[in-house]
Amino acid sequence: MDNGTINRLLRTLSVVVVLVSLVLLATACGGGTSSTPPAQDGNREDLQNPAEAGEKVLTKLPEVNPPLEGNNPRIVGSQNMTTQQFVQFIGANLNTKWQAVFKDAGYAYSKVKFVPYNKPIPAGGCLRIAAPKIGPFYCPQNMTVYYPLPWREHGGQTPAQIGDFAVATILAHESGHHVQNLMGILGNPKLYTIQRELQADCLAGVWGRSVYQEGLLEPGDVEEGIQAVDDAADLPGTPQKSSRAHGSAAQRTDSFFTGYKSGQAGQCKQE
Repeated sequence: MDNGTINRLLRTLSVVVVLVSLVLLATACGGGTSSTPPAQDGNREDLQNPAEAGEKVLTKLPEVNPPLEGNNPRIVGSQNMTTQQFVQFIGANLNTKWQAVFKDAGYAYSKVKFVPYNKPIPAGGCLRIAAPKIGPFYCPQNMTVYYPLPWREHGGQTPAQIGDFAVATILAHESGHHVQNLMGILGNPKLYTIQRELQADCLAGVWGRSVYQEGLLEPGDVEEGIQAVDDAADLPGTPQKSSRAHGSAAQRTDSFFTGYKSGQAGQCKQE
């Protein structure tokens, strides 16, 4: 996205929307159990708590293309943003998109918070201290995504070094865990960790499709997102039933594209 496009978007937007059990936390990708509080966050009183419907919510959410009505939040390049600012930018876009589709389907939505950090910090409710080396994770107890800026996975690069959409894809994945939490399925003991993780990849792809439909992806953005997903894939030999399993590079890529190609959260439903 060139500077002319960015400036044009900034001129036309009246409101700049700043755009994914403790075991899962130990795997650096969110999880755990949660009481799943009723989603509120400024929603109408007649909206249903998604936890009452569980995973059925996904099949009722509208397709993300064409772009949703309303604020029409947009993603722009990160040339003039720090990574901390970009995390908040993407986070607000994710919240706006998911709140819109939940509301359109008749469900309440609570916003997820995004906390980028450089040094160990308290992660209330989930970890006494969140260290950067554990990687990004979602804490259901306080509905917060913790994003460690210096974190590197198997590829040896930080997501920001890969590209801005690599950062966005990871955040979209973690917000996918938030969607699972609101539906009351994040702590479902019948699901293996890998099932939750691949579903979150698929939900990240749905969000990615919404950005694509707005015509706001730069060439190479999707490749950046896939590289970030691949770099965090399981090492060869990881048992699929392991509590640390997130999926192979092929499985994670396939799950992302299931959401990205369809634009339908219902395609992310667990079998």
